Amino acid sequence: MTVSGGAILSERGTLDSIQVMRGFAAVLIVIYHALKETVSLYGLTNFSAGQLEPLIYGIDLFFVISGFIMIYTSPAEFNASAAKTFMLKRIARIVPLYWFFITLLVIAYFILPQQLDYLGFNINDVVKTYLFIPYYNGDGILMPFYKVGWTLNYEMYFYALFAFFMLIPKRFFMIALTIALLVPVFFMRGSAEQNEIIHFISAPIVLNFLSGIWIGFMVKKGIALPTIIKYLGVLVIAASLIWLIFAAQIYAATGLSFPQKTFAALTIALIVLPRGAFDMKMPKFAGFLGDSSYSLYLSHSFAIGVLVVCIGQLDLTAHVAPWLFCGLCLFLSISAGSVSFLLIEKPMLRLSKSYILRQNKNLFNR
Repeated sequence: MTVSGGAILSERGTLDSIQVMRGFAAVLIVIYHALKETVSLYGLTNFSAGQLEPLIYGIDLFFVISGFIMIYTSPAEFNASAAKTFMLKRIARIVPLYWFFITLLVIAYFILPQQLDYLGFNINDVVKTYLFIPYYNGDGILMPFYKVGWTLNYEMYFYALFAFFMLIPKRFFMIALTIALLVPVFFMRGSAEQNEIIHFISAPIVLNFLSGIWIGFMVKKGIALPTIIKYLGVLVIAASLIWLIFAAQIYAATGLSFPQKTFAALTIALIVLPRGAFDMKMPKFAGFLGDSSYSLYLSHSFAIGVLVVCIGQLDLTAHVAPWLFCGLCLFLSISAGSVSFLLIEKPMLRLSKSYILRQNKNLFNR
């Protein structure tokens, strides 16, 4: 799994709760970018970048879910054929839609060069963005041309590691993957600034993926918590939201930062490990939001960008209140994500699966 859509199925049923958490994570990211644009467009001084940072919690959730789904849906046997199948499925799901939006941004850049000049167009950077190669941009930040793609660079890194270790005996898989992820974070971080690849693989955010992998491993091994624990999961989600909303005040009063990685791992663990977790049913709209979360994630910057240009060009900031602008950002983003999911992502996924299926018979039946 990635931030991409599609129902999560296995022999044990549908994990509706994970789908809903994917949608929730995507909405958090949309709110983060909507608030950033609101602060910038309206020149609000009562908000700082630090106050908005806890909303990046959505990315932590995405990565924990990604690790969980990868191991949870993994085949019984690990070998070269299974590794190839795994990578081809991931490529079919992730690459076409991502490339579509990169291309759309490149076209938009040439149509609106003044409005998008801040992107700093460079053909080498664009090629690296298409190929999921991390690099330092003009500002010295590890960020691709299509900025939201930085998370997909990590997804591809996770996929490559996962597929590589599927080539070794399965009994060594978890320990080998764990070591491969932990060593850069704990022993190579000091030299990260000198090398973009080391900087990339040693980022602590990869620990979210590792958390998800181990949670999925426990589920696969049949480890289950008492049924009542799933209600504790709901309480943890509520607590994380409260802390998220009042993160600045809590930090000012106690010096405690929002523990987003801890909350992300704990939330996912508490909604999948209790007995009966696979029987939980969620509202259809929430499930749809989860299904369309990949499209929402990739398209929301376009939806927000169009609104910013319209409000700015027409000088409507005096007539559109900041809260209304932020609400419109959220509404248009969800609408754009839904349209993208139904009219672009799903057809693309069918076509890419069909193409790969012709090259690898029975691939998507496994």
